[in-house]
Amino acid sequence: PPPPPPPPPPPPPFFFQAEDGLRDRVASRGLGDVYKRQANVFSVMMGVAAVFQLIGGYVGDRMETRFAVAIFGFIQATGFTLAVFAQGMPMAILFAVLFGAGFGGRNPLTVAIRAEYFGPNAFATITGISSAPMYLFMLAAPLFAAFVFDTQGSYMIAWLILGGFGSLTGVLFLLAKKPLSPSEE
Repeated sequence: PPPPPPPPPPPPPFFFQAEDGLRDRVASRGLGDVYKRQANVFSVMMGVAAVFQLIGGYVGDRMETRFAVAIFGFIQATGFTLAVFAQGMPMAILFAVLFGAGFGGRNPLTVAIRAEYFGPNAFATITGISSAPMYLFMLAAPLFAAFVFDTQGSYMIAWLILGGFGSLTGVLFLLAKKPLSPSEE
């Protein structure tokens, strides 16, 4: 008998795809060879994010930062939630554009709002404190999604819940008010 075909190449180390083992066109929701497609989608997402880093900074200088962060947060959450419904490359690219725009635009603004609200003296402390919950969420979210998949057979519920959390962050930024300095109290 002929030797078995070689195994597929491993996925790029910089991008996790929940379906990275699927090769069947139906099972991969029309995305075809997921290894090649995920690299294309990731490249679009990061390219858009790079451009929107500049746009986010520009927008943040022209409107109240908390509103700008909320807008980009809602855009990012919309893209994330849209990924659940991707049935082919056009929808996957739309996800990449929206998620990349929100992610890129939001990044410089979250740094700026810390500086605006807390000044240079507490900047490192506030950055550390605000980063801790974010990293815990980034650790827990994939485990949560995996648990939901294992119990439900689908990622849809997990992605919709996580997209809802993304939208909630936009609402929280809208509610954030600049704290009073000790001299203003």
